[in-house]
Parts: sequence; structure tokens; C-alpha cells
Amino acid sequence: MMTDFSYRTGVLAALLTIGLASTASAQTKRAGHPAAAKAAPKTAAEAPAAQAPVPTPIGDPASWVSIADYPAAASAAGQEGRTAFALDVDAQGRVTGCRIVESSGSPLLDNTTCSAMIVNARFKAARGEDGRAVAGIWRSAMQWKLANVQSADE
Repeated sequence: MMTDFSYRTGVLAALLTIGLASTASAQTKRAGHPAAAKAAPKTAAEAPAAQAPVPTPIGDPASWVSIADYPAAASAAGQEGRTAFALDVDAQGRVTGCRIVESSGSPLLDNTTCSAMIVNARFKAARGEDGRAVAGIWRSAMQWKLANVQSADE
């Protein structure tokens, strides 16, 4: 039996890129980047703002999206792209909102990203300095990618 397309949606490459919630300064320090050698701020005004608490994903975020979530219309149109997003997570660990930080160029892929995250994402609430659960923001990105896979029934 032939399919409607000459290819099927294949594996979604790099479903979720984890770690975008870490700061650029932490990344440069780990990478040994010369910017990490900067002198510490001399005054309170030069000091960076306190880092907002970040919620912790429960389980593997890559499991929050499957091949079945790739929109059929986007697949048929050959749409691919990277959607960067930010999730608002309340003090109970529930996702209360999703914002697109950087579009994939496809409104359908962007909307599907937020829909999947709101329904499937699970978190442990962020913790404030006093140890109490607080609202936080978790940032990541979704890479939507089609792979040409030969149909088994061709």
C-alpha cells in the first residue's frame, strides 16, 4: 500500500535542547572562556541581578513530545525549524503559560510546541532562598526536523 507522501515523518532530531535555563556566565566559566576571567564587580550597582529560581523537569523532557505530535500539515509542507520557548511554572509545579522566545518560522510548529509543553511538561517547583516553593520560568528549545524514511510498504 502506498502512502500519500514519498516519505514519512522520521525521527524528530534533538527533540528538546536542555540547559538553556543556565546563564551565559555559567556556560563561559565551564567552557574556560576568557570572559570568565573578568574581575568581580566592585560595587553593588555593577553586580548582576540575582538569578531567578528555575523549576526542575520531572523525567526526561524529550519524552514530552513524540513523532505523532509533528503536525501533518507542517510535515506535508516540509516545514522544519527551531522553536525557543519559556514556560511559566507556578509554585505547585504546574505550567501556567508558554511564550515563544524565538520562532521556527512556522506558526504551526510554534503553536504545537506550546500546546505539547502545556499538556505534557511536569516540574518540581522552583525553590526560593528560604526553601519555599515559588513560581519560576523554564527555558528550552524544540527542534522540529523531518527525516526522509522509506516506507516499509513501498
